[in-house]
Amino acid sequence: KKTLVVSALAQCGCFGDPHCLTTDGHILHYQGVCEYVMSRDNCGNLTDTPTFELRVKFHEQDVPTSSPASWVEEVTFIVGEYVSRCVFVDVF
Repeated sequence: KKTLVVSALAQCGCFGDPHCLTTDGHILHYQGVCEYVMSRDNCGNLTDTPTFELRVKFHEQDVPTSSPASWVEEVTFIVGEYVSRCVFVDVF
């Protein structure tokens, strides 16, 4: 079993329905229901394989609201050949 240790050079996160804080300090408001690439290298040439990539998958919130809302369902972090996935489950 291989182990990968990664030190944080930047930080990002999502909260609420969702509001996402980017690594450069911007706040984005995603209401889409799909998977987004939140961060990666090699952005100048998207045909190159990145050495890292952070993907976030949003799903539609099942609670009735006055406006559409989505929530983080899954986060996948890829570094080279290593893949780490975190799946969130509603417990309401």
